[in-house]
Amino acid sequence: MTDVIGRIDLSSKETIQSNSLNAAEIFAQAAPSVVRVNNGSGVFVSSGTAHSCEIVTQTHVANDATADVVAADGISYKASLLLIDPVHELSFYKLEGVLDSAKVCKEIQIYAGELAVGQHVIAIGARGDDGATAEKPNFHESTIKRAWTRRMAYADNFIDRWSHQQPESADSPLLSTSERLTRKGYSGGPWLDANGQLVGITWGDTAWSSFADPGKFVQQGLDRIRAGVPASQAPVKKPQGFLSNIWRLLT
Repeated sequence: MTDVIGRIDLSSKETIQSNSLNAAEIFAQAAPSVVRVNNGSGVFVSSGTAHSCEIVTQTHVANDATADVVAADGISYKASLLLIDPVHELSFYKLEGVLDSAKVCKEIQIYAGELAVGQHVIAIGARGDDGATAEKPNFHESTIKRAWTRRMAYADNFIDRWSHQQPESADSPLLSTSERLTRKGYSGGPWLDANGQLVGITWGDTAWSSFADPGKFVQQGLDRIRAGVPASQAPVKKPQGFLSNIWRLLT
């Protein structure tokens, strides 16, 4: 399937470009839920209460006690850490100082089931080298390929070095696409299915494919928050030397 790119101005609600009406409709509905987190992206989710202003992103985008967030209204907020899942590399935050949570914090429903090979998905980014911003996010469309792991997502010549850096997550499953779906800056942003449900969180990409943490791990993190599990602030191990360049490319 040919990669499709679209862009929407949230003030006008007019689709600038898209080859798929269905994808454009999903994007228009979900775009207000996507935020910029530090130098990456994130999306509003909920552990149970509507408009709870909870956000999920990737740990390589944010893993400190606070994060800088820009919402679709263009306003900058501080977010406080709720939980880090070091195995699946997901960070959960809560926006602070929101005056109208019903207007700003529009969470997306999560699909925690399995995806079929060939299933269509779109990825949205609130920061990207394709010009995406929180106020004017972009999206791309592709199809699901076979399941991968973080270990498989890296070339053979530095698999061992990667797994040495973060062995607890090296074999954790990832979704993958039949072609490159995301762009630099999309890390932490959502993948959505044809029903507009969140099915994954962008982990990274290569020249030929993109990868995401499945929605079920997002749901597990929210369940832990609802159960009152304290935030884990264990440092996230980041690759050093040669791998640090790859890390920056994927962020």
